[in-house]
Amino acid sequence: MEARSQFGYDGDVSGRVRDANPAESSPVAAAEASAMFRTKRVAEIKNIEMKLRTDADEKSAQLRKMLGTRYRDLIQTANVVASMDRGVEAVLKVMLEVERKAQELQKSLTSEIDEAAHTSAGEKEDNELARQKAAYSIGSQLKFL
Repeated sequence: MEARSQFGYDGDVSGRVRDANPAESSPVAAAEASAMFRTKRVAEIKNIEMKLRTDADEKSAQLRKMLGTRYRDLIQTANVVASMDRGVEAVLKVMLEVERKAQELQKSLTSEIDEAAHTSAGEKEDNELARQKAAYSIGSQLKFL
């Protein structure tokens, strides 16, 4: 975003005044400055300098504002990512709990089926009622999950 005016302004928006060392400036800039001093009055040169400084200050302020906005966007994005991470951890925790409950349910069913297989005919009727109660219990637990 370099700007170069007819007077050799090179777009430095740092707010620092550059050294007027002739060895560092280009021959074109030196020629422009010499021509300006020959053709313009001191008041006009001061007005040009003030305009250039004002432009540089405005560009510097715009840059600071843009960088501040980008930094806020970055912080906001980091917060969203951290929030998503916490959400994923919570979902993972719930999924592990569901897995644990399913394993308990499977063990419970297996033990009830084994008990029903080892009972006599009279006890089978009682066990059938117990199995139905267990099935309803399991169904309600699954619905709860």
